[in-house]
Amino acid sequence: MVKSLSFIFCILICSLAVGQGNDWIQYNQQYWNVQVAEDEVEVIEAQNLLNSGFPANTPVEEVRVLYRGLEQMVSVVDTDQDGIFNNSDELIVFARKNDGWMDAGLYESAQTNRNYSLFNDTARYYLTRSAIGNALRTIEYQSVADPLDLPLQS
Repeated sequence: MVKSLSFIFCILICSLAVGQGNDWIQYNQQYWNVQVAEDEVEVIEAQNLLNSGFPANTPVEEVRVLYRGLEQMVSVVDTDQDGIFNNSDELIVFARKNDGWMDAGLYESAQTNRNYSLFNDTARYYLTRSAIGNALRTIEYQSVADPLDLPLQS
């Protein structure tokens, strides 16, 4: 009896000491996932998100994209410039496929190839909405139509 209680106590302590890796999840929010199998620039159309239940009339500043528990830099194309993520708007994010990052703990010594996972090459990016803090956005640069129009510096 004492051995079984000490074994259960040991398991309980070990499970509390090891994090589950889900501490980034806010359980009062909804998440939508986008699966990515290649390194690519992913264009996520608002209409597809709205059709899957993403809240209509979401302010552009509240749209967030997460990968491996961290918010990612995204570009929001607000085509009608109304500040609301709706019909013809888009999210643009550079997305990476799943690699061997999570598998590293399975190896005693060096991993054979860190670019490939043993289990799956598909990564999941999560979209949500949150009004807390400033959303990460890419910096947009304006191109110059004619390089000769640039001002001369002396």
